[in-house]
Amino acid sequence: LATTLHQQDLMRLSGSFRLAQGTFFIPDFHNLIQNASLEWHTDLTEKKLSIDNLTLTLSKGTIACPHATAIWDSQFNVSMLHAPLSIHNMFINWKRDFYGLVYGNLLLNKLPDSPAKLSGLLVLKKSLLKDTFFSQETAQNFYGPLGGKASSSPLPVGLSIRLITEKPVTAKTPALNAAVTLDLTINNIVGKDFYSSPYLTGAINLDNGYLKFFNNKLQVEQGRIQFVANHINDPLIDLI
Repeated sequence: LATTLHQQDLMRLSGSFRLAQGTFFIPDFHNLIQNASLEWHTDLTEKKLSIDNLTLTLSKGTIACPHATAIWDSQFNVSMLHAPLSIHNMFINWKRDFYGLVYGNLLLNKLPDSPAKLSGLLVLKKSLLKDTFFSQETAQNFYGPLGGKASSSPLPVGLSIRLITEKPVTAKTPALNAAVTLDLTINNIVGKDFYSSPYLTGAINLDNGYLKFFNNKLQVEQGRIQFVANHINDPLIDLI
């Protein structure tokens, strides 16, 4: 790590951070953080932290934030936060069941007396959905509360992220082979003393493929899987 610290004014410290050598490994995420850099400034009088030119370079893709601001209260809790994020061709995966490249813009924002929220638009391209992505266990991981029950600790971040496809992606499973387009929103419910795991709303459209059913190959002319907020464990399925 390469760091600098400017302390001419102890009430207004500043500095920089840069990952000179090495990598960070995130469990179950097959994309190493190879480089990181940022500049930071504090104003202890105004209880304010500013971060400029934040860049994370991964094995595939980058995340950048030109300017972020955080303000904390007298108890050193973050009361306000504003951090726009730009994502460029980042490789993502859900365990070993989903792979893809994603780009888009997100905003991490917090106002006083409300939880932080991550919102924005992500676009998928060159994606692949595999068999267990559609399994019952995966569905429960997506829709059930964390740990299988409601938690007494608030989730630090609320979610409202729209996820779409740049062009149809491929779903290959023993039962399904089709082109898929997504228009989904990743949400969660944040309360004062409970939270839910992320859940999906929106639709998955199937086209130009086939479904294997009781040793028969059925051509899919049109298909739609729709996730409705009040039926998150029971999506609506319409296949022709």
